[in-house]
Amino acid sequence: MRTRIIPVLVIGLAALIMTPNLRGQKGALGKELTLRQSVDSLIMNSERNIKSSKGLQSKLKSLDKLEKEFKKLRQENARQHVADELYFDNFIGAVVMIPKKDFAVEKCSKYKTRILAEYDPSAKEGFENPAVQKALKILDALCE
Repeated sequence: MRTRIIPVLVIGLAALIMTPNLRGQKGALGKELTLRQSVDSLIMNSERNIKSSKGLQSKLKSLDKLEKEFKKLRQENARQHVADELYFDNFIGAVVMIPKKDFAVEKCSKYKTRILAEYDPSAKEGFENPAVQKALKILDALCE
C-alpha cells in the first residue's frame, strides 16, 4: 500500500512545485491568452454597440470601427498559436464578407448563407466554428 502512495505523492509534489513556475511566466502563452480575451471583448462590445445603435448607417459605422480596431490589434501583436490565428482570420474574413455600401436588411439571409458556405460548409444545423458564430451574431445585430 505504501509503495503505491509514494510515487503518487512524488508526482503530486512535483506538480505543485512546477505549477507556480509555469503560471508565473510571462511570454507567449500569457500574451496569447490576453490577446484572445481582448479580441473577444472587442467583439462583444461591438455587438452591443451595433444593437444599441439607431439607424442602419450608425450600425454600419460601428461595424467599420470594429474592422479597423481588429486589424490594428492584429498588426500590433505578433503571430499567435495556429488555433488563435485561425480564429482571428475566420472572424475577420466573415465580417469582411458583410457588404458595407450596399447592405440591405432584406438580404440578411443571403449574407448569412454566403458566410456559412465560405467558412463553415460542413455545419448541418447552425454553425460550428466559434469565430463564424460570433461574426454571424454581428450580422444578426445589423439585421435587427
